[in-house]
Amino acid sequence: MRFLCLHGIGSNSQASNVTLNSSGLYKGLLISWLISDLTACPAAIRYELGTQHTYDFVEGALPWESSIKNVTKTDEATFTFCDPEQPQSCRQAARDIEGYIKEEGPFDGIIGFSLGATMALSWLVNWYQANGSDVAPFKVAVFFSNARQPYDHDALAMDRIAYLNSTQIAMSEKQTPEGVSETTSEDPTEWDGALHGFPLYLGALGLGLALFLTGIEATIVSTSLVTITNDLDDFGRSSWVITSYLLTYTGFLMIWSKIGDIWRVKTTLLVSLFMFTAFSGGCGGAQSLSQLIICRAFQGVGGAGVYSLTLFSFVRIVPYRQYDTISSVAGGILSLGLVLGPLIGGAVAEKGSWRWVFLCNVPAGAFSWVLLLIVLPANFPNAPSAQTTSSKYKGAGMKIKTFFRRADTLGALALLTASSFAIAALQEGNFDYAWSSGLVISFLVISGIFWIAFLLWEWLISKKDLDIYAMFPWRLAGNRIFLGAALGFFTTGLPMTVSIIMIPQRFQIVNSCSPIDAGVRFLAYALSSPVGIMSCSVLTGRLKIPFCYVALGGIVLQVVGLFLFSETAFSTEISAAQYGYLVLAGLGTGTSVAVFYMMVPLVVDGKDQSIALSTGLQLRMLGGVLGVAASTTILHNYLRSRLSATLDPDQVDLLLSSSDAIGIFSPSIQLQIRQAYSVAYSAQVKLAGGFSVAQLLSIAMIWKRSNVRYLKR
Repeated sequence: MRFLCLHGIGSNSQASNVTLNSSGLYKGLLISWLISDLTACPAAIRYELGTQHTYDFVEGALPWESSIKNVTKTDEATFTFCDPEQPQSCRQAARDIEGYIKEEGPFDGIIGFSLGATMALSWLVNWYQANGSDVAPFKVAVFFSNARQPYDHDALAMDRIAYLNSTQIAMSEKQTPEGVSETTSEDPTEWDGALHGFPLYLGALGLGLALFLTGIEATIVSTSLVTITNDLDDFGRSSWVITSYLLTYTGFLMIWSKIGDIWRVKTTLLVSLFMFTAFSGGCGGAQSLSQLIICRAFQGVGGAGVYSLTLFSFVRIVPYRQYDTISSVAGGILSLGLVLGPLIGGAVAEKGSWRWVFLCNVPAGAFSWVLLLIVLPANFPNAPSAQTTSSKYKGAGMKIKTFFRRADTLGALALLTASSFAIAALQEGNFDYAWSSGLVISFLVISGIFWIAFLLWEWLISKKDLDIYAMFPWRLAGNRIFLGAALGFFTTGLPMTVSIIMIPQRFQIVNSCSPIDAGVRFLAYALSSPVGIMSCSVLTGRLKIPFCYVALGGIVLQVVGLFLFSETAFSTEISAAQYGYLVLAGLGTGTSVAVFYMMVPLVVDGKDQSIALSTGLQLRMLGGVLGVAASTTILHNYLRSRLSATLDPDQVDLLLSSSDAIGIFSPSIQLQIRQAYSVAYSAQVKLAGGFSVAQLLSIAMIWKRSNVRYLKR
């Protein structure tokens, strides 16, 4: 076997690399005991292991005062691997050790003593946290040290000295990136609840209200959008009221998660909720569509933080054993927003001013903000006594400095730029600009370049071990189950968003329903979706059915419901069969959404739960934004191509400006216009059905011999 040997502080490799006979063995151990730094232990261990093994003795790079004067010459140079009180020095030593192992390895074992043992164990703990415990880097490791505990790698990266306790060291070897299978005996990543008793209910109320507000925001606009844009005389830009919100919402989900790791989850959640509430008031006071779109964009920035951090907080306010219950509660609250959104939006738009669609968020958001301020612990989701990243910095100035030094600014900008240009290209294609125009093509090319740059940059951060908290930790790229779930998030985002936004519009324009009537008819989908979410919790939590089987059932329901709905013959009346198809689609969508949400925290390490969940949510919203943009493009394309023979270009532009313009045409022309709208909306639903089929790819990635499921301990 080949061993890597690391000496202690104020020592050298010569002091360790000595040949001992039988009597020397006991002399070495005695000397080690007398001088208390265990210098001769490697030699004693080497004697005990025998001469058939190979030993690589590594010299420290930093000169240091001798701590072994009893057994070394006075002029003999002694070293250390790092200054134990300097984070940057310790961080560099960890990199040097890792680089040596990669370049000179592999090694079968490692022997360390004093500070060398501390650094070796620190590296091992970080290695296990990043790679899981399926494969060990060494067959054997022997450490002798009374110097200090292993360093916290995350603290070193933040220029702070902190130490790991025995529980944290043990947990690093228990976490498994593949989650819990039917046959494994390993424990999943578990956690304790942050709240108990009455504060738990108050915390759940505050989080639930905040989550409800972000959930209702998507559907409440769907039935009032026609009224809003007609009032502001710009129906052709109506999709931007939704897209501007979803665009910033999508781009900032992961960014808020990263901010929460430095500024504490509670602080970040309160800031994002304040921003969401304030710009909701701005939307209600908008005097033009441009003002509304701008306020919606900033509302989306705040909403992203609320959505991401509340879903993560729901997971952590209760212990692991109650995970299935709280997941059902969170899913039910989010679904309640989907159910009530169309009704409230339609009622407000029809019976009152559409401005209250946004203004109602202000008092509700303020109440939620106060509840969370009072109930959530300052260190949430960590224990009150735990030292978190944010608690290591006393002043706001230091926090800001640390954030801008450590945050993945380039990754965030690349992700936001890639998303923005892709959505803008889809939004403007075939509307103001042709697909072959230089503007649209350049937007698509720029988007592609930044997507590639984002992935390369995230890989480089991991490869070079830069002191940057990556937007996407590259270790997640090696977790097949997580990647499958992430793909599932993306492919469920489009069908869900397209259905919520476009089907109520279809009821209003094709079937001449009022906004509130459209909301009532959309309940066939909106009520069945939360039933699917809660059914998933029961199937996976109580019945212990593997996630992939439940997801497969959801996919089948989605595909059948959406494609049957899209094939319904044109009529100004809504048939009973259409409601049945929407029920199937809603059940399937809700089930699939819940499967991937529940799975992600169980298949990654505890420290990656927040960013993994945010990544999934960001992909879901990206799918939704792409769906809205693509659906709008389909609508404009179908209307221009199918009505060009009947209407002149100015009349088509008038229709795209305001759907109320249908009423100025003769009954026969109105019927043709509604039929063109019907064909366009059916094409949109087929697009959603196609993405539902694509969810089968995520099932293929998740599938394994012992499928992932939730096991209550």
